[in-house]
Amino acid sequence: MSRRKGSKQLILEFFLANLGKVVESRDIQAASGGAVEWARRVRELRNEEGYQILSHKDRADLKPNQYLMIPDKRLPAFKRNISKEKITRALSKAVNEALLQHKKAGNPVASWEDGKIVWIQPEDIPIFPFLSHRRKENLFS
Repeated sequence: MSRRKGSKQLILEFFLANLGKVVESRDIQAASGGAVEWARRVRELRNEEGYQILSHKDRADLKPNQYLMIPDKRLPAFKRNISKEKITRALSKAVNEALLQHKKAGNPVASWEDGKIVWIQPEDIPIFPFLSHRRKENLFS
């Protein structure tokens, strides 16, 4: 029994079949087998596998929802080498910093509690000193 191709492989084959041609996002999604996360697969091909897939952010002659794979050599790929723990720690520090700034400025923050939006007044905003940006450690160390 042969294994079914994944959406990333289907998208790569579509781009290779249309090398140097402008393609539309709807055609990429159709080629992926209808994958909802088709844009993520395109980013993975570009960032992690080094394929030169351009969009309107890269070239002025491309419109939004248009992509172009150019036939040049593949670029060096980037690995996802940041652990979930480091990402969580960095996010926690950033949220804590944002809460601290709101508290200092006297601005309330919105929170979701028991299915409702609740406004937390500046004097009640919790700040966690162990997550402070003032520690002399690299977020990704």
